[in-house]
Amino acid sequence: MLSNINLRVLSGAPDLALPSTAPLMLWSLDQEGIIVWVNPGRDPDPAWTPSGLVGRSVFAVLEDHSELLKEVCLALSGTSARGEIQRGDRSWILELIPIQIDGMDHHQVLCLFLETSLQGRLWIQESLTGAAAALRKAQSHDEMPALITSQLQELLGVERTAITLGEPPEIPYQILFSWGDWEKGSKAGKTLANHFIDPGLINDLNGRCRPLSELVNLKNPSHPVYGTALTTHEGQLGALWLSRPEPLSDLECQLVQRVAEMSASALQRARQHEITSQRLERLSALHAIDQAISGSFNLGLTLHIILEQVVSQLGVDAADVVLFDPCLLYT
Repeated sequence: MLSNINLRVLSGAPDLALPSTAPLMLWSLDQEGIIVWVNPGRDPDPAWTPSGLVGRSVFAVLEDHSELLKEVCLALSGTSARGEIQRGDRSWILELIPIQIDGMDHHQVLCLFLETSLQGRLWIQESLTGAAAALRKAQSHDEMPALITSQLQELLGVERTAITLGEPPEIPYQILFSWGDWEKGSKAGKTLANHFIDPGLINDLNGRCRPLSELVNLKNPSHPVYGTALTTHEGQLGALWLSRPEPLSDLECQLVQRVAEMSASALQRARQHEITSQRLERLSALHAIDQAISGSFNLGLTLHIILEQVVSQLGVDAADVVLFDPCLLYT
């Protein structure tokens, strides 16, 4: 899993081209065990922030995890090592990888924190339970995009989201909801909007959360952009798009995909409920008109009821009836 990580040094910090299974947090240690670089993420300890880690000894930081110190010493001596951090009911694997830096006679140690698969599955399940509870608060499908966005922001720290819905070719895809500034720091904002409504591109997502850069050539994107299809057993509704400064890990991509599946089902149910309610209202309107016609000989009352139902059911601003006197009509 870690063998295809490519490293090069830029300004003293390794620039990583990570595989799809990205770690949750990365540290770089010098030969003395001092933390010289941190790539933040969802880390094992909320107190571990870049400003609080850089310049400190890894032995001081991990003093509460004494079982790892021997592994750190092993890695500093030039041998790859592995340990595990347990914190409450959560656990992480710590990969310690010595890396040789061009032009230096010593190596540094790369520390990668990877969530264990069991813990990852529990995290996804807990996250989905919370997301489902949030979606149930929606009164209509129009309220759901904002709730979906708030859940992704809380769980993954996303900074931008967009939701595309449609039924091409009858109803072209349109961006129903957008949150965050997609054009900030990027010249690709208008291009992104075009990609988000592209039926071929949405089909290419193929039910997975994928980086948009795998599907199209993006020009100067400020942050990685990901998309996943909104699909139900009845077909494809559209797509969910999101972005944040850090790439998503494999585990996080799985969560986005599951949230998208749940959201698509919730949107479909809400839409069907609204269609059914609308049909019932129209049947009720037709029944009221039928009763007015058959049960009253008062023309003014009958026309009033008909116009009232026309305005309410068709959503028009006004309606009128023109009456012709057949005695005044000429052929």
